Amino acid sequence: MSEKQSPVLTLFALSALIVISLATCGAWVDDADGLRAAKSSGIVDPRITGKTVALAAFAGCAKEDGVAFDVTGKNASGERVEAVVCCGVWFKACTVRYK
Repeated sequence: MSEKQSPVLTLFALSALIVISLATCGAWVDDADGLRAAKSSGIVDPRITGKTVALAAFAGCAKEDGVAFDVTGKNASGERVEAVVCCGVWFKACTVRYK
């Protein structure tokens, strides 16, 4: 005996899959993009110390950003600096925000 699957359950599962896919799309952003943005903002020898791919807004980025890279390096004076590099997935470049 086979039971028909509820259309509501199917719709719920499909909706959950779409939400999870969109929330983690920052995983598609390459680390090289974050490093390139850090270097172009003046950070010398940048290193990625962390990456947030879901809900980057809670890591200090805008709601449009898909990924947040925690970056450390040195400024032009040789002092250690920390920053968050926020990158969008589609149609938005990276932004560097110093801590």
